Amino acid sequence: LQAQFEARTVERVYRALVKGPVRQESGTLESRLVEDRSLQVHAARGSEGKTAVTRYRVLARGQDTTLLELSLGTGRRRQIRVQLAAIGHPIVGDREHGGPGGQFRRLCLHATRLGFIHPATGKALRFESAAPPAWV
Repeated sequence: LQAQFEARTVERVYRALVKGPVRQESGTLESRLVEDRSLQVHAARGSEGKTAVTRYRVLARGQDTTLLELSLGTGRRRQIRVQLAAIGHPIVGDREHGGPGGQFRRLCLHATRLGFIHPATGKALRFESAAPPAWV
């Protein structure tokens, strides 16, 4: 299973409710992230850090929010939170990265799908969990 994560073949899909209107219907966020000594993750400048890739698509639009589906091309710590904040769309409830508080009293980031090949049986497995319907 660890080899699948390292090879980036594990399917990881999230839903996030973000601040503001995301203009493009879909896109790819690619940046470099660096973790400091206090384990805080930041967007890097220049060639330092590690590459982080996240693909997104708009699922719904609210008055002041956008619901996104995000799939990871890489699996860096706090990747989604840092990348969305860097483009001006922090996640609702993510006060650490500039997100608004919101009515939900939680970070509005939810893992909706995990898929991988079972290491012993070779069977493709997929687990799904719906995000809260009230997010938009």
